[in-house]
Parts: sequence; structure tokens; C-alpha cells
Amino acid sequence: MARRKIQNRNTRKLSESGQGSISITLPIEQIRKLKWRKGQKVVVERRGETLVIKDWKK
Repeated sequence: MARRKIQNRNTRKLSESGQGSISITLPIEQIRKLKWRKGQKVVVERRGETLVIKDWKK
């Protein structure tokens, strides 16, 4: 797969991954900066026309 141009690195497509599930691949640079790990729980909230993804807290 070819590398994305700098200005297009944060542009992603939604993918259908089963019966009614939609997924998106997040940029690895952003995941590393947040120090998130595979299998980590996150919370998805809707704020107007925006989705906010943040770390899950107990």
C-alpha cells in the first residue's frame, strides 16, 4: 500500500465490518501519542456533528 500524502494522513474511510458494525482505522501516530494499547477500552460520545473518542475511566 502506498503512503498517504502529508495533507491526507488524517483522512479515513468508514468500513463495514459485519452485520451493522462500522469501523475506522485511526492514525498510528495519534494512538502512540495518546499511549493507547490494543484492546484498551474507549468511550465514544457525540457532540453535535462531532464524535469524541476518549479513554475509558473506571
